[in-house]
Amino acid sequence: MGNVEFEWRCIKNLLVMIKLSDTIVQDPLHGQLNLKDKGNCCIDLESNTANVVLEVQMIKLAVITDIHGNSPALAAALHDISSRGVDHIYCLGDVVGIGPDSNEVLELLFSRTDVSFVVGNHDIAVMAAFRGEDAPNGHHNERHHHEWLADRINPVYIEEMSKWPKQLIINQFDKQLLFTHYHLNQDGWFLSIERNPTTENLDQLYKGTEYNLVCFGHRHIVHHFVSSKRSYFNPGALGCYDKPLARYGIITLTENATSEEEIEVPYDNKEFLQSYHRLQVPEREFILKIFHGGAINLEAIC
Repeated sequence: MGNVEFEWRCIKNLLVMIKLSDTIVQDPLHGQLNLKDKGNCCIDLESNTANVVLEVQMIKLAVITDIHGNSPALAAALHDISSRGVDHIYCLGDVVGIGPDSNEVLELLFSRTDVSFVVGNHDIAVMAAFRGEDAPNGHHNERHHHEWLADRINPVYIEEMSKWPKQLIINQFDKQLLFTHYHLNQDGWFLSIERNPTTENLDQLYKGTEYNLVCFGHRHIVHHFVSSKRSYFNPGALGCYDKPLARYGIITLTENATSEEEIEVPYDNKEFLQSYHRLQVPEREFILKIFHGGAINLEAIC
């Protein structure tokens, strides 16, 4: 059998070796190619070459949450995601609110066909302000800010956002995955934030469910808990951080295992932070102090 040089490409759930030239095979993952270690192989011999397609049951998902109107952070994360062979993206809400780039982030997301959404509390608050409805629970003090955003958002995006559910449940490899902005109470509204969550508390909250993995956001810090029953994963807010890093998560699923990875992508946030002052965003001093590391004036962010 002839040897060929190849590269690995992940296409959906197939890990494919692409023939480059009739040279020695070098396996970038495991060194010299050993077909016995690679599972089922389909080998097509043509003279002195071999094309090998290896069926590896693997799915890679990206989790993004709490973008909060930060378009340069989202652009950086999406660019990085595109380089990682991700099969699908789950966006866990609070796409808008806090940051001023509502139309920009929604355009970036809606231009793709590989994103599924759940709604967040700030998304609901901006939609309520757009429609002139009462502010949702806990958001009356932020009404002016949400009205400012609602006045500037493309109405087409409001219509699309109104279709987002509060939860998505998917099944892969006999594993059940829950995607939600945050844990819900019996009335279907978001629970108050648990400041010091524990594995035991989370297991109690999801007692009686079949979920193998619960992915959520809302609390802007990273949470990653693993119990004997399931994993809980919050990759941290993508658009609100005290460092110029866009955060998101990667979930890798196989028939035998599930793993979660936290990713941080550097980006230039100076112009974005300056835009709070340039656009006169309501509550900008408070927002910059609380959500962006204390940069409360132009001198601090130039």
